[in-house]
Amino acid sequence: GPKNVTVAPGAGGSLFKSVGPVNPHQYYPNQLFAQSWVYEGLVGYGQDGEITPVLATKWEIEELNPGRRYTFTLRENVKFHDGSDWNCDVAKLNFDHVLSETVSQRHQWYGK
Repeated sequence: GPKNVTVAPGAGGSLFKSVGPVNPHQYYPNQLFAQSWVYEGLVGYGQDGEITPVLATKWEIEELNPGRRYTFTLRENVKFHDGSDWNCDVAKLNFDHVLSETVSQRHQWYGK
């Protein structure tokens, strides 16, 4: 079950020197650990490396020629910290942003 954890700065006086930009679309792979403390994805990874639901409750993968189509069913009633809704429009906006020319250089592994 849940455990209480105390996190305190080390002898240098700070917990982190830098975690990079606080933008889930602008991180480098070595900054992912800190991003995962703040942001949630559609899916996550279980203890054995299996893909598990997070903001998506289920998904379907359709084989196409070429490629695949992923269809996600999103968790309902999810709110941002300011109380605004997280929904399919916001999820699509995020994917569009990641695949945009200004961001896609860091995310070429997504493909097009």
